[in-house]
Amino acid sequence: MPACNCHRWSEKKSKMEKVKITVDIVSDVVCPWCFIGKRRLERAMLQLAETYTFEVFWHPFQLNATIPAEGIDWESYMTQKFGSAAQMQQTFDQVTQIGKAEGINFDFVNTKKAINTFHLHRLLRFALEKGRQNQLAEVFFKANFEQNLDLLDNNVLISLLEQVGYTTEEAKEAVLGEHFREETIAVLKHLATQGISGVPLFIINNQYAVSGAQSVESFVNVFTKAKQETTDTTGACDVAEGDC
Repeated sequence: MPACNCHRWSEKKSKMEKVKITVDIVSDVVCPWCFIGKRRLERAMLQLAETYTFEVFWHPFQLNATIPAEGIDWESYMTQKFGSAAQMQQTFDQVTQIGKAEGINFDFVNTKKAINTFHLHRLLRFALEKGRQNQLAEVFFKANFEQNLDLLDNNVLISLLEQVGYTTEEAKEAVLGEHFREETIAVLKHLATQGISGVPLFIINNQYAVSGAQSVESFVNVFTKAKQETTDTTGACDVAEGDC
């Protein structure tokens, strides 16, 4: 895995000082389990907010990089992916129920396009510069899964960037420009060499990996282990596997 702006603190800390935890998330905007995993992660972080501080960074993964820039019919694409319309419906009914428990109102009925998400990853990298990645990821997830907005429409994207604090001019520059294009390509290629085949993947303090939309308790347990690593860096990597 890349450094991903992760930091490890080894100095002794007073009992009153919060422990710093970094969370690197490998994700795709069109992955419903990534949205669910984000919500569970945030619930775990909220539970530990009195004793931990968290830094969250988002990294790109494309579930299907071959989708053309203009997108393709979503229902046909998903039916082919799952093998039948019945299997597709069963899967998304299950995801919808799980999402409700996390405060997510998935709307798969009105989805029109399967899209190539490269440009969204580029914009998430752009948002890192002002510490707005996590906000923008939430906005993208809601726009895609709850509001069924067209994330291929530049005007829609400009509006979404405005929601996280960018001026209209800043948003236009980000959407219409080529900022971080080459870097995003390089990161996608690098992560592909690391054997990552599914998302979400959460890297805690650049040492512990949580794969899939695991439970809140799973995240809390890994954070506890990571806390111990601030004074003892001899632990092995713990991987908790789950469905993506």
